[in-house]
Amino acid sequence: MNKTISKLISLQVGKVTTSGDKNSSDTLTKQYTTGSYKNPVEEKQKVTKLGIIGDEVADTKHHGGIDKAVFANSFLNYPKWIRFLGAESLPFGALAENLTLDSIDESDVCIGDIHKIGSVTLEVSQPRQPCWKISRRWNNKDFMKYIYDSGETGWYYRVLSEGEIEKGDMVELVKKADDPISIAQANSVMRDPSSDTELTQRLLDSEVLAQAWKNGLQKKIK
Repeated sequence: MNKTISKLISLQVGKVTTSGDKNSSDTLTKQYTTGSYKNPVEEKQKVTKLGIIGDEVADTKHHGGIDKAVFANSFLNYPKWIRFLGAESLPFGALAENLTLDSIDESDVCIGDIHKIGSVTLEVSQPRQPCWKISRRWNNKDFMKYIYDSGETGWYYRVLSEGEIEKGDMVELVKKADDPISIAQANSVMRDPSSDTELTQRLLDSEVLAQAWKNGLQKKIK
């Protein structure tokens, strides 16, 4: 029997948009194209192997694809982001996540965990690597580094079984990873592979960790 571990408290999709000033040379204000402005939706959404129907990414080299089909983050991180940014509040989808989940965060979720949300079955494939567009969106040049250093990155899912999801769906743990390595642990190793060489090797040997993330780790080692 599946175990309920969380709830989908907000579901976001977004289109590619262009933002900023095309005449500016400042890194925080110059023009850029992004799919990071995700907006909450109330209606049930269809999910395929490549993600939520209608959701778009601008940089297909670094985002999207089978191993990065759906991006989730924890609502437990929101108070920390609000404090860092000195904001009064942040909207759902603040870090461009599709799924905002309560009750669980990077310390609970392991690479290879299988979750069921609505009628969709998902497998945790890798941590998200924080993108410079986070800093751009929130007009804070240090925000991306904060996310990287704190490990509050969220995680990606690959879709094992297509279906539909909607706000309010429960998150069920179908199966725990055979070799549990949390997103928090993986982020720590990415920051400094020499800090735990055994864990680093386990990540490189993992059959469920996305190859692109392994490649990034191997480059960090070199």
